[in-house]
Order: sequence, then structure tokens, then C-alpha cells
Amino acid sequence: MKKIIFILFIFFTTITYSNSNPSLDIGEKAKILDFNWVCSNNVDITFQKWIGLKVLKSEGLITQSDFRLDEGIYPIPTTILLKRRQKESGVAHYVYYRPLLSKNIIEKNTLITKTQSNETTLYTEIIIFNHSLDNEIDKLKAIEDKMWKERNNTKFIRLVEKFTKSIDELVLTEKGKNEATYKFNCKTSEFILKAAEKEG
Repeated sequence: MKKIIFILFIFFTTITYSNSNPSLDIGEKAKILDFNWVCSNNVDITFQKWIGLKVLKSEGLITQSDFRLDEGIYPIPTTILLKRRQKESGVAHYVYYRPLLSKNIIEKNTLITKTQSNETTLYTEIIIFNHSLDNEIDKLKAIEDKMWKERNNTKFIRLVEKFTKSIDELVLTEKGKNEATYKFNCKTSEFILKAAEKEG
């Protein structure tokens, strides 16, 4: 776990950028990514999230995807990892989003890593925005629509970055209502995924 935290720290402090690459590997249909966790709800351990991160060093980005157990793959990423300012020594906070814009719902996920205890925790918040903010939601829908029409992988992932940061800006206004918060305790799923990959 300390290795994972160290790599994430180095990445976010040494960002580089490249020109457009239509066939950039963004992790679509991958069976394993650079970092992989299985996160179990602290109340109901059968309620799990299998999550993964892929480092796109050329773009200065880290993408996040939810592993599809039924297909044994990670789908195309639709969010990037955003690093929050460190509040205390040895504890890092990262945020990514899962929006359901047709329902004015945004799922905010906060991944917290602790160096000293080697713990990784995921908090999922369900945030609902009322119809007075429909204009802001429509702006997000326009970015999302443009994103899905893009066939160049580099341009696509840059739109994903724009989409994620635009969602983040709306959430940070604190105009949404937090309907629920769920806590998950995470452990690496790398060994499980590698074993499944060999069997497949």
C-alpha cells in the first residue's frame, strides 16, 4: 500500500503532457489496471465496489473505472481522479464522480489512503440537485454528449477531464442535498484479478 501511495504522490508532482494520440491506451476493456481495489461496505460486506485506477502519464491524468464482474473487464473510463489538498500528514484524499444527470444525481466518491496504517477507505455520497440548477446540469450534459461522440482517445480523455472538473465545480458550490453516505473498506484486488486473467 505504501508503494501505491508513493507512486500516486510522485505522479501528481511530476505531470507531463503530450500531443494527441488517437489510439492512446485508456484502459478500456482491460482486465487489470495500475491500481485495483475491492471495497466492502462497512455495514453490509456483500455490498461491494471493485474499482481501478489507470495512470496516463502522457496526459498528466489518472482515470478511474468500476470493474464489471459479469464481463471480467474495466469499461471505458468516464471520470478522472482529483487530488485534494492534504489535511494531515500521511493521509491523502482523492475524489472521482459517477453522475446520473437524467435524475439530477451526482455520486461523489472520496478515496482516502493512510500511509501509517496502510488503510484505504472509500466514501460514497449521493448528492441530488433541485431543478433550480437545471441550467448547470444541462451544461454537464452537453460536455458528456460531446465526450461520447469523440472517437480520438486523447481528445476523449481530455473531455473526461473537463467533465469531471465541471462536475467538481458544481459539487463544491454545496447547492446539492446529500441524500446518503456509504463507507467502504478497501483492500487490493490485484491478486484476484491476475488469477482470473490467467484462467481466462
